[in-house]
Amino acid sequence: MASLVQDILRIGENNAAEDLTRFNSSGVLKDLGRVDNQVKIKGFRIQIDEVETILRQSPDVRECAVRAREDAIGEKRLLDRKALPAPERKANSYQQQSCASKYTTAEQKLMTIWADVLKLEHVGLHDNFFDLGGDSVLGTLILARAAQAGLKFSPKQLFQHQTIAELSDVIR
Repeated sequence: MASLVQDILRIGENNAAEDLTRFNSSGVLKDLGRVDNQVKIKGFRIQIDEVETILRQSPDVRECAVRAREDAIGEKRLLDRKALPAPERKANSYQQQSCASKYTTAEQKLMTIWADVLKLEHVGLHDNFFDLGGDSVLGTLILARAAQAGLKFSPKQLFQHQTIAELSDVIR
């Protein structure tokens, strides 16, 4: 009995108060999730209740309920927890473009890099980076891979020129 109490105390030291756990029938401690509304998004702990409180302060918001869900590439995003479906990516314009179109070397490299980083089959010349699911973290990856491919541009340029067509005009 004393060793069981010691095990429970040791487990309690390693287990945050917000984590819900219980022993299964084999005596193994099972993690059942969290008892609070905290989620981890891109390495940051976010209190869902605090996000809801801030949203409710806007005169344009009557009611809100927030939830974290994974999008198509496995990134967590905050959503209305009752009504919204899982996030979907906006269809890219690649399908409307002629496959016979001529692209510059820079445009071809950027389309390949964006498709790889954003985990898409194809990226079109006029697809918006952020509409495709891009964000500042993925933008950093884009910059690094573009530099390896000999394409130089700044984060500011990526944020200002959000399509490959626009960006290819300013890259060095």
